[in-house]
Amino acid sequence: MSVDTTKHVITYIGADYADQKDSQHLQKTTLRLKKQLSQQGLIIHNVLADAGYSRGENYAFFEEQALTSYIPPHGQYKGGPKGFTYHYEENYWECAKSIQSESRNPTY
Repeated sequence: MSVDTTKHVITYIGADYADQKDSQHLQKTTLRLKKQLSQQGLIIHNVLADAGYSRGENYAFFEEQALTSYIPPHGQYKGGPKGFTYHYEENYWECAKSIQSESRNPTY
C-alpha cells in the first residue's frame, strides 16, 4: 500500500503471493506506483517504510531511481560483518588477516 503522507490518501494498493518477504516486493511495487502516478502527472520523491523493508538491494535501487528512502536498518544491524573493517574511501572490507574483499555492493 502507498499513502500520500501530506493528503492522507491511498495512492496504490496491491497484493502478491506470500512466497517471499515483503522487502523483496518493494522495488516492484515502487515501479508500479511510479508508473501509476506519472500517468496522473505526479512524481514520487520519497519512500517511507518500516525496518521490515530494510535490504541493501532496496537502498541501492532507491539511489538508482533518485528517490530518497526513509527506511531504518533492522534492529540487529551492527554495521558490517564481525571481524571486518570497512574502508569507506576505497570501498572495500578488510578481514583480520588484512585480506581485502572485492566490493560488489554500492558504497555505504
